[in-house]
Amino acid sequence: MTKVLPPLIKQVRRRLATAIMRARTRNRDFVIISNDCWGAEVYRELGLPYRTPFVGLFMVTPCFMRLLDDLWLYLDTRTELRFIRHSRYPSVNDWRQKQQLTYPMGLLADSVELHFLHYDDPSEAASKWFRRLSRIEAGNTDQIFVKFSADKDLCTEADVRHFEALPFAHKLCLAAQPYPGCRSVVSMPDYDIDGAYMYWLCRRYFDVAGWLNGKTHPDGLPERLLNTVLYYRY
Repeated sequence: MTKVLPPLIKQVRRRLATAIMRARTRNRDFVIISNDCWGAEVYRELGLPYRTPFVGLFMVTPCFMRLLDDLWLYLDTRTELRFIRHSRYPSVNDWRQKQQLTYPMGLLADSVELHFLHYDDPSEAASKWFRRLSRIEAGNTDQIFVKFSADKDLCTEADVRHFEALPFAHKLCLAAQPYPGCRSVVSMPDYDIDGAYMYWLCRRYFDVAGWLNGKTHPDGLPERLLNTVLYYRY
């Protein structure tokens, strides 16, 4: 019995956490722009279709910043997406070779790299990119929620400061360390480079439901207590 009880409690708590998350999240029309798999987990927990093409892929920080600087250009369905064999970043090529990775790499407008880590081939990646891209209402910045995971993928402090200065109303930066003066940064002592895993880790530090509902700094004590209970060792 003692061996069964902890997993059972964990399962019940996960279902409760999902039910509360779905009940609390009033906004259902958000578009998450994320540099890793974090955003996809939001839609999965809420049981919503992906209203973003940033699913199953990651972006190296310089490319992500370039994309955010001219977001609507890169989110235009007419913007060309072609596929490449090698990244412009030597460290990425070395990593792919070492790990024997063959996932497709795309290039938007001959400028921004998209690393389709969880796709089998360019055809699948392109099809899903443009299908999900078509769900975004062009020019509607109110629906845009930007999440940036710092301290990985060639990120520098200058990139974090750059992100902080971007004119998005809803933005979140998850980091392994504090960045004084950057209000969008949530620093986490147990930061992890895995985007999907980070979604669950960050819930103890940041109220995602409150953020999606439009709160600028959704980190009140009641929300923190609730999320700590629901997501501790999730």
